[in-house]
Amino acid sequence: MKIQLATVTRSRKGQPIRAVTTIDAESPSIGRGAQCAIHLSDPRVAFEHAYVFGSGKTPHVAGIGGAMLMVDGHTTGDLILAPGSRFEVGPYAFTVDPPPEGYDVALTVELVRPLPDSLAGIVGESRMSLDGGRVSKRSMAYVGLALVVVLFLVVPIANPGIPFVGKGIAVERKGGKAEQPEAQDARARTMSADVVWNPGPVAVAHQKDAYNCAACHEKPFLRVRDEACQRCHESVPAHVRDRVLPAHVFAGRRCAQCHLEHRGGEVPIRTDPALCTDCHGDIKHTLPDTQQANAQDFATSHPEFQLTMLRGPRVGDVLRVKQSDKAKLVEASNLKFAHDEHLKPGLLGPERRENLSCASCHTQDESGRGFLPIDMKRDCGRCHELAFEPGNKERVVPHGSAQEAFLLIQEFYANISLGNVPVDTVDTGAIRRTIPMASDAIVTEAERQRRLKYARDKARKVSVDLFEKRVCVVCHDVSRSSSAPEGSDVSPWTIEPVRLTSAWMPKASFNHAKHGTADADCKGCHDIARSHQASDIAMPDIASCRKCHGGNRPTANHLVSPCITCHDFHQGRVRTTMRPAQAVTGTKP
Repeated sequence: MKIQLATVTRSRKGQPIRAVTTIDAESPSIGRGAQCAIHLSDPRVAFEHAYVFGSGKTPHVAGIGGAMLMVDGHTTGDLILAPGSRFEVGPYAFTVDPPPEGYDVALTVELVRPLPDSLAGIVGESRMSLDGGRVSKRSMAYVGLALVVVLFLVVPIANPGIPFVGKGIAVERKGGKAEQPEAQDARARTMSADVVWNPGPVAVAHQKDAYNCAACHEKPFLRVRDEACQRCHESVPAHVRDRVLPAHVFAGRRCAQCHLEHRGGEVPIRTDPALCTDCHGDIKHTLPDTQQANAQDFATSHPEFQLTMLRGPRVGDVLRVKQSDKAKLVEASNLKFAHDEHLKPGLLGPERRENLSCASCHTQDESGRGFLPIDMKRDCGRCHELAFEPGNKERVVPHGSAQEAFLLIQEFYANISLGNVPVDTVDTGAIRRTIPMASDAIVTEAERQRRLKYARDKARKVSVDLFEKRVCVVCHDVSRSSSAPEGSDVSPWTIEPVRLTSAWMPKASFNHAKHGTADADCKGCHDIARSHQASDIAMPDIASCRKCHGGNRPTANHLVSPCITCHDFHQGRVRTTMRPAQAVTGTKP
């Protein structure tokens, strides 16, 4: 569309000054925005107030987004641009002129109501008052009060909400009559008047009572009682174990103080920092005999981490050690292991040289939150074989019991010496040639005992190599007892039980999967490069976590991390994945 636009301004003497421009656009817009083809700079004009469209004999102008045009003192949203017609956009007056040849529309625009020069004048024009109206302010206030009382008090009380029910469920209404399922279903889909009192959606766990206010709100204008909660949650165990935290700390507290409803979400549980800091901010005031330190904000006021370390054969035999106590920060796992040695490039594997990573030995569990306990067969057996006879690499000793391993070796050589070839042994020629046998076809009892004695001696020599030189001693502390009788079936070797800590901070929650993008190779949080022996601990300290995690308030380049990010409330049980002593001596834990 091609438009001839004439802009009229006035000189100091009131003489018109006319400036003519040409606009060539498909649908030129009129407004205060810089993108508008017909730009009107007065603030009383919308950014995009109207636009011109159409061509030939029927061009139009129309308001945008509800903006209106003024024609002879009346508002309109659309106007045909016929020569001689006039319309106003805010304080601007437009006149439609006959278009010259080659133009679709000719417009003349002039600012007819300029803004006052003084601030008082501008404020006076923009101020609106009820004084000029026919209704007084007091009357309007009374009318508004009456409307609020009727709409938000009287009507909701007279028409309370109904229970949400589905088809096929009969609910007894007032008067003792049961409503038909179809009617229930129709009513449940309607909005009742008391919805205006609803401050927000209920949690997913309470959706079944979303339309049954009386399930929790037993009496109007009274807060929800604990008894109403306990009717449904009577089987919920105690929130606090007496031996962990005395129950009197929570005396006088209501369920709704910690379980806030009408905020949506999956469960109605508070997550704000005050849930914890109300007590832990000054824990001595709440529990004078406690050993805990105050905690208010992870970024500024949080005690250093303590690690839970196994110190005995049972799960409960643990010791809590601060990370600054380097003398006690030693894991007594009874293993021989060095992280840095296993991460050297070009390690000799079962088939070729390899470059191991943390994931080569540490396997995430199905949830991705943590890792499965280290398992010999799954995590170590590929490189650390338990074979004892070069002539049969498939036969291995069981991992976990020195006695069972010793008996299996004795049984293996005894069977071969007596001609009982094990089913998994393909070629025993090389093994049998090491056993002196008589040439008699009939094996006498004396010959049988001689062969068994040789097999027992052979098994003991192989066991010495297995336990003390080549296999077990590489990773375990192995001791040999001189009290075991020579030639007996009792193993003289004892392997110290393994105590691997798999949950260093059992009272805190952590999700490894969510941290994979920040620390894909684990080395950003775990300083394994300096772990030279199994007693070294490579757990991150609080300073390492504070590189990414802030406190209760947003800060630059840090995640907001209130208490609930890492800690659960004092539940009736303490979550732990501590691994008890692993049986390697023949006795299961």
